[in-house]
Amino acid sequence: MYINPIQVSEAVSLLCTHLKNDGLLLDYFSSQEEFSNEIERSGKKKLGENMCLSLNSFSPACFFGVVLKSRDGQCIASVAARKDNLGGQNLGDFLRSYWGRLFTSGNGTAARLSSMVPSYLREPQSEVAYIGELWVHPERRDLKSAKALVKLAILLSVQLWGVSFIYAFLTARHMKQGPIQYGWTRAYQNALRWERLPCEIPSDLGFVAITGEEASELAGSLIAVQG
Repeated sequence: MYINPIQVSEAVSLLCTHLKNDGLLLDYFSSQEEFSNEIERSGKKKLGENMCLSLNSFSPACFFGVVLKSRDGQCIASVAARKDNLGGQNLGDFLRSYWGRLFTSGNGTAARLSSMVPSYLREPQSEVAYIGELWVHPERRDLKSAKALVKLAILLSVQLWGVSFIYAFLTARHMKQGPIQYGWTRAYQNALRWERLPCEIPSDLGFVAITGEEASELAGSLIAVQG
C-alpha cells in the first residue's frame, strides 16, 4: 500500500484550518475515558455502543477522538476512530461476532447478523479503522463541519495507524445525503442481513468505506482544491 505522508499531513493541516474558522477550537484525545468525559458534558451526552467505555476498552494506540469547540470551550461537534486487527478475518465475520456482544434483539437474546456475508464484507483484512461518534450540535448543524470531521478522521487513521481499510455505518437518512461528500469511495444501502434484529441500532444501516490508498488520493484531491 502506497501512502504519501507529506500529502496526508498537508491535507490534515488544511482540514484543521477549515474547521477552526470563526475562532473555533479543535481538541484531540488519545484517551477513550477523557473523550467520553468530554462527550458527557456536551449535548451528545454519551458514546454509542461501538465506542463506549462500558462495552469497550481501547489503548491510546487503538483510539482517538476529535472535538470541535466553540470559543467558550463548549463541545459543538465530534468524531472518533477505533483500530481493530482482524488478522486475516473478513469484516463480515468479525462484525457477526463483535456485534453479538454489543446489541440485543427484542426477546433479550443477542442480536445476530446472518451467516450469509455480503460480498463487500468478505475480503480478508488486517488492520482496519472504524469511524463513529459523528455529531454536530443541532444549533450549529451544517454539512461542512460534518464532512470535514469525517475526512479528518479518515486521514488521521491512515497517518497514525497505516490502516489499509476504513469504514463506517450510516442511517438510511444520512445515506441519502451522499457519502462521497464525506470522503467515502464505497457505499451500500441497507447493507446488512440479520437473523435476529437489533434493538439499539436501525436494521437498515448503510455501509461506507475507503481503502488506505484511496485515502491518500483523498488527501491529494483536498490539496488540489485548495490550490
